Amino acid sequence: MAVSSTSSNTSGATNAIDVAGIVSQLMTYESKPLDAIKAKLSNQSAVISDLGIIKSKMATFQDAIKTFQYGPTFNTASVTNSDATVLTASVVNGAAKGSHSITVNSVATQSFFSLSGYSSETSVAGIGSGGFTISVGGNSYNSTTLSSGLNSSSSIKDLAAWINSLGANFQASVVQMDAAGTNWSLKIQGTETGSDNAVTYSGLNTINTSKGTASSTETAKVEFAPVASGKTVILGGLTFTAGSSGATAAQLAAAFASITDETSYSDINVANGLSDSAGGVFTAGTMTDWSTASVVDLSNIVFTSAQANTVLSTNLENTGTAVFSSKTVIRTATNADITFNGESYSRQSNSISDIVDGLTFQLLPGASNTNATITISAGENVAKTQINTLITAYNDLMSSYKTMTANSYNSKTPGSFASSPSTLSFIGEIKNRFAKGISYELSGEAKTISLSTLGIDLQVDGTAKFNQTSYDHAVSNDLGLLSDTLQTILAKGVYFSTNATSTGGLDAYITSQTGTSGAVTSIISYEQETIWYLEKQQAVIQTKLDSKQAQLISQYSALNTLLFQLSSTSNALTSALDALNKNTD
Repeated sequence: MAVSSTSSNTSGATNAIDVAGIVSQLMTYESKPLDAIKAKLSNQSAVISDLGIIKSKMATFQDAIKTFQYGPTFNTASVTNSDATVLTASVVNGAAKGSHSITVNSVATQSFFSLSGYSSETSVAGIGSGGFTISVGGNSYNSTTLSSGLNSSSSIKDLAAWINSLGANFQASVVQMDAAGTNWSLKIQGTETGSDNAVTYSGLNTINTSKGTASSTETAKVEFAPVASGKTVILGGLTFTAGSSGATAAQLAAAFASITDETSYSDINVANGLSDSAGGVFTAGTMTDWSTASVVDLSNIVFTSAQANTVLSTNLENTGTAVFSSKTVIRTATNADITFNGESYSRQSNSISDIVDGLTFQLLPGASNTNATITISAGENVAKTQINTLITAYNDLMSSYKTMTANSYNSKTPGSFASSPSTLSFIGEIKNRFAKGISYELSGEAKTISLSTLGIDLQVDGTAKFNQTSYDHAVSNDLGLLSDTLQTILAKGVYFSTNATSTGGLDAYITSQTGTSGAVTSIISYEQETIWYLEKQQAVIQTKLDSKQAQLISQYSALNTLLFQLSSTSNALTSALDALNKNTD
């Protein structure tokens, strides 16, 4: 008996299930709770952003209020001075009007030294064995103590670089003095004026000569620094040679102290007891045309010429192997000395701002022994500008509020607070307090000026508009307030409040709302906490969805495999039945 197959001819296979498509459709349904959370998060982000905008607009409006309420804003001032070559002057609003006479006795200066006589920028500076020390403002810096690397063979260029590396209130430079490049100078100067910033230094051998005249003698102040063993110093004809230990600055000064003209080296060694081979002794010469004084400050000696003349046949100079420079004090650090309205003042700086409140004047170089008159007068009327600034800030705040609370009844684009306008109820209080106008005190009595009197009209849409006619009337009339004009009233200081103080005023109210414990801050914190809670929910739901998606993929993939297996079995059975039928036939 023949057995027939009931299978249709399907080419031996069945179509696979679209696992991805089925899972995607199922997950679309499963994801609806997550989509709802995301929508809420998006809305919360918009709410927080809008709250930040409102807070910023409130701050701008508050700044405009503070400026408007501050009397010196309207008490404008300008300044002139009678001689722009003597000083410059500036004032801030609120400075008292009046004229002030100033006599500049001397301007403040910085220390400035010039050490010349070097043949090149790499010439040895002549630093003593104790190192170079420079001081300013009570602070001292020693090249040996600070391990600078400077020594007796260091050049003036090396020394200048080290001075500048200290970062203190002084600076140094090496300058070529002649075209041939054979005369160089080391300049050391302070960067700040005043006696408290005086710069001093020691540790260099220097000679500072003051030329004489036909009737006066020539003098030279010699500042000694320590010299190394074997180095010679030849001054005024006398030769001193440092011993095996080298000579200190004090030893050199003591050696050359109190010597009369025509004194020989041998006499000095006997008289002064300088037979110290370790420190040094005089080894040759006779003091010629000079005499010396006693030691000054342990290391300074003053030489005086033996005759009055502008040029001696033997000018004092060092011809030994110890390096000496010619030191010139170009400028000493001094305070500014002025007479202001008949009273004497001394200041460290040429910029002076502590004599008259709101007035700053700068003494110019070369202004010593000069006079000037400073006049402070009223500046321009800025009331209109400040009123319009206030209106702009107010309207900007109100515009943002209107946009954020718009709903489907009054706008095609509802705002983020359309369903909860009461969240921004503090804006209504700002409007109410602003509408009450300003208060000020006159003769102990509280007075009030309406916004309309100031030239501010409140509109039906909640914004404000400047009224030029009302403003002009306020400026040109006494307002019925004891002939006080608008400008003078504003210059006294006013308040957006029901009384002439800041207590309970609009400024204080905005601070209370935007401060750390204010309503705006609290609302923002609440909304941020809501976002945090929603994000946690989002994470939980996302985890569940990921698990669900994996489960569905696994299930439908298994079903797909089972169907394939069933299809294969069906095809095999069909083939077997077909074969059996053929055999039977």
